[in-house]
Amino acid sequence: TVTDMRHDPAVEGIVLNARDITVRKALEADLRFQALHDTLTGLANRTMFTQQTASALRAVRPAQQVGALFIDLDDFKTVNDSLGHAVGDQLLQEVSTRLVTSLSTKDLAARLGGDEFAVLVADADDESHVMTIAEQILTLMAQPFRIQGREIRVTASIGIAFANDDGTDAEVLLRSADVAMYLAKDRGKNRYAIFEAHMHTSAFERLELKADLVRAIDDGQLRCYYQPIVSLQTGRISGVEALVRWEHPTRGMLSPDAFIPLAEDTGLVVPLGRWVMREACQQLRAWQLRLPARSTLTMSINLSVRQLMGDGILDDVRAAIGDAGLDPSTVNLEITETTLMHDTEMARQRLTELRDLGVSLAVDDFGTGYSSLQYVQRFPIDVIKIDRSFVTGLGTNPGDGAVVQSMIELSQRLGVHTVAEGIDRPEQVTLLQSLGADLGQGYLFSKPVPAAQIDALLDASPHENPRFLLH
Repeated sequence: TVTDMRHDPAVEGIVLNARDITVRKALEADLRFQALHDTLTGLANRTMFTQQTASALRAVRPAQQVGALFIDLDDFKTVNDSLGHAVGDQLLQEVSTRLVTSLSTKDLAARLGGDEFAVLVADADDESHVMTIAEQILTLMAQPFRIQGREIRVTASIGIAFANDDGTDAEVLLRSADVAMYLAKDRGKNRYAIFEAHMHTSAFERLELKADLVRAIDDGQLRCYYQPIVSLQTGRISGVEALVRWEHPTRGMLSPDAFIPLAEDTGLVVPLGRWVMREACQQLRAWQLRLPARSTLTMSINLSVRQLMGDGILDDVRAAIGDAGLDPSTVNLEITETTLMHDTEMARQRLTELRDLGVSLAVDDFGTGYSSLQYVQRFPIDVIKIDRSFVTGLGTNPGDGAVVQSMIELSQRLGVHTVAEGIDRPEQVTLLQSLGADLGQGYLFSKPVPAAQIDALLDASPHENPRFLLH
């Protein structure tokens, strides 16, 4: 500052006071940046995303659309739980880098919090432009990440919402994209979905269903259904697979597709899976005691990625088998191929620990994920379950027949048993027998049914049940 004090007779000049404010200005700039950016990734934060979206909506021209993408990483919590937050944070940083590389300089990427990200496309000419961006993001995210010497695979579910000059505000646009993202998860994850007006009702129903699911576990609304697994050589039932159902008080009997994705997203899949495991083990023991000739009957139980990677899985398996008094070799734990590839090092370690308990291990839905059978042999796997999508085309699609044949031949060389899923026609059985498949499962033999109906199937010999007469 400069002060003119020449009116003072005692002063013969000008008083000059100077202060260096460089540090203060730098701090102010830093504070402004922090107020609008995510500390971990450097991306825009929710505040900046909302501000920029509002500006884009005010400036949008009639021929333009503003597109918002809401991105949620699939099963990210499993990475944090199994590998720690340091690895999780590094993964989020790598995801952010890939996200930015998929966008043009005109688009805005933001981290909203946790494993949730958003993208603003402010000047989309049409919807296909935004959908192309979503596809690019999915492709980039599906490629394995290498973090601290580990190969980690994650996928993303994306919701897309559009606005033009219809008065939609920034919060509504983002919320609509969020609703569509949950639809993408419900459809199987690793995909995108586009918001439609009716989805707000679906989102409210989802919240209700989540609250109901918490009560279902405690109030005894869950049921175990069982589907036979049949020897393709003898027609005899060699085991059953436990499949959960929910007897909802107002919606009736719900299949897994209606609530398992919700259970996975909320973490409820862990207590739900624990209940199924204990219930299935107790039921297997009841069958073995009632039918001594069926002492080798096996029970197949599905494990989710959260169960497999969680700290309590070994204790849960020990408790379920021990409390039921089962021989561990009669319990078969099934893991999907994508679960196996989620974190290969951690999966190998956990599967080895489970195998040491004496249980057998199966890869479910084989052929639908990233891996090859040669890759799977690096894991302690006893059974390959050939996905129904390949079995369905047997006899009609030569390509499916060739794929199934190669799976069976390589399994035989590796000493791994095969189960063909989705058998619903006799000619499929004939072809599978000729190819050397060991076991089969599908509606030709039985749909999933309550335990009481399995009793009747176990009591009947193959010759008394035409569906099981395979020769």
